[in-house]
This record gives sequence, C-alpha cells and structure tokens, in this order.
Amino acid sequence: MNSNANRICFDVAFSDDEHGVHIYFLGAQKLVSHLAGKEHVLVIGLIFADLSGMSRGSVTLLIVVLFVLTGFGIPRAAAASMTLTLPSQLPEGAFPTNNAALSLDAASGGSLTVSLAADPADEVIIPSSVTIPAGQTQVVFTIRAANDNKIDGNVQVTVTASAPGIATATAQTTTIDNKTKTLSLILLSTIQEGSSIIGTVSIPGTLTTPLTVNLVSADSSQLTVPATVTIVAGSTSANFSIIASDNNLRDGSRKMSISANADTFSGDSRPITIRDNDVASYGFSVTTDIVNVDGSITVSALDIEGNVISGFSGDVNLGVVLPDGTVQAVTPATVTLGGPTGWTGIVTLPNGVPLPVQLQAIDSNGY
Repeated sequence: MNSNANRICFDVAFSDDEHGVHIYFLGAQKLVSHLAGKEHVLVIGLIFADLSGMSRGSVTLLIVVLFVLTGFGIPRAAAASMTLTLPSQLPEGAFPTNNAALSLDAASGGSLTVSLAADPADEVIIPSSVTIPAGQTQVVFTIRAANDNKIDGNVQVTVTASAPGIATATAQTTTIDNKTKTLSLILLSTIQEGSSIIGTVSIPGTLTTPLTVNLVSADSSQLTVPATVTIVAGSTSANFSIIASDNNLRDGSRKMSISANADTFSGDSRPITIRDNDVASYGFSVTTDIVNVDGSITVSALDIEGNVISGFSGDVNLGVVLPDGTVQAVTPATVTLGGPTGWTGIVTLPNGVPLPVQLQAIDSNGY
C-alpha cells in the first residue's frame, strides 16, 4: 500500500464572548492511501477550545477530531504499461535485424530506458537496455540466437523488460539448434594385415554429459575395434584403435566395414580394406623392370594383387638378368626393406652390362 500526506493549515476561529467560549481550528493532516487500485482520504484535525467562561474554573480542551472524507472508491490513475514483442523462433546462425519491439500504451513525457534480460542468458544475444525517446511509444531492437557449439536442441527463452515505476513485461521465443545429433566416423581407407591404426568418431557439437558410442566390426575375427568409446562432455570426438589380424595366407585384400551408433544419435558406417601382408613378389618404382639405371630406385614388397605391403621388413637380393637368362649381382647386392614403401637408393650395375637391363629382387624364400 502506497500513501502520501499533505498538511492542511486552517485560520478559522469561533468566539462567543458573552459565554466566554473560544474555539480555534489549528490545522489538519490529510492522508491519502492507495489500496486495491482506489484512492482513500483521511483527514485528522486539531481543535483548541477555551471554555473558561462556562464555569468558575478555567477549562482548556485540546480536541482531536477525525474528519473522514468520502473519498473511498475514487479510482487511482492507471500506471503506464509495456508490451514486449519477440519472434516466435530464432534459428541459430541467422542474422536478423530489428526483429523485436518494446511498446508503451502511452507516450512518456521524457525518454524511458528499459533494461532487458534473458533466461537462459547464453541462448540469445540482446542489448542490455533500450531507450524509448520522449513522446514516442515504441522502440525496435535486434534479438538473435547465439550460434554456440552446443548440441542442446531447441530451447525456450524468456526475455524480461523492466524499468522503475512501471510494470515489467515478458515474452518468449524459441532458439532452433543448427547442430544435428549425428555420428561421423573417420577412418583410413586401408589397413595392413597384422597392424593397427587409429579411427575417430565425432559429433558436430558439444554435450553437457558424456556420450557412449557403440562400435561394431563387420567381422571381428579379422578386424577388431573396442565395443564402446566415450566422447567426454565438452568434447566433439574420441579416438579408438583398429586392429587387423594376420591370417598368414596369400589371399589378397578383404573388404570390411566399421559402424558406430549411440542413443538418440544417427549412426555412421565406413568401409575399410585389409591389405594382405604376405609377400608374393617384389617390385621397383620404375614402370618396368627393364631399365636404364640412372638415379635412385625404390624396391617394395608386393602382395598377390600387386599392392605395396606397407611396413614390411626383410632382406632381398638384387641382380640383373642377362640376355642368356643368367643373373649377375649388382651393388648393393642385398638391401633391407622397411617403412611404408621398402628401400630406396642407388643401384650400380656391373661393368660391361649392356643397357637396358632387367632388374631382379628375390628373397630367401624364392619370391
């Protein structure tokens, strides 16, 4: 309940000299109260009375009189009100302008600064305040969805407008998430038999809780992955090991696949080829093994399909095949293969060997 007081001063007197009566109105206090939207007025008055002429003694009275004015039921003047208007949806990544408005039901005599606040505060971008100019009833402003890196779905946001002496206004909007709940697998296209590589599963944004991802190999006897991998809260990816078993057979490549899935997320599946690591032959970096040797060459181990066996380690003997079918050693006569492609170096031919020549590489097993 709000109240205010005004002092009312009187200069009123009543005298009856014949009977010795003198009465004076000294003043009054007016109290105005606002209750339930109506104005109520109460006046308290003070009266001084000198009644000494009415008896032998001297009698002076200070009389407090309540004057209750019939002000009950007087409506209080209506306070100004605000209306906040927002778009129903705000897509993340969009850049609208002047898409929101704050309105008054009547123009203000002076400029009015209104504070703006959002809940949740990190979902939208708004000015901290707006000002309605004097004599105007509306101001427009821009509200945008924060283009964050969160996978949080569509979020309802409440915006509140407040200013001293005026009722607050609220409105709601919904931010539309532009991050989909999808899994993505990142794998190398091939893996060498008997080796391991690293795979990655990723999501397009962060989560506030850990995400458990289930991994499945098309044939776990040949290609092994962990049953699950966890993308921790606040992260967008997790790595895992992929191991290809060695069957010790010259059977060429085998096509496999790895799948990933998680609750409420769209899964993903990627192909991967297991390359054989059993040597079927050796090859050279030139287009044919009948060459005019000038510069370095690379010697690689090959599988039955002619694919380079990455990571193969072993010794091979080098030579040249003469026109009569005999083989003559070159320098170096033996090289050790290793690494992704084998051995790379300079090969020196024997003196007097006619060019071009056919190079040969053979291991202790006759391959």
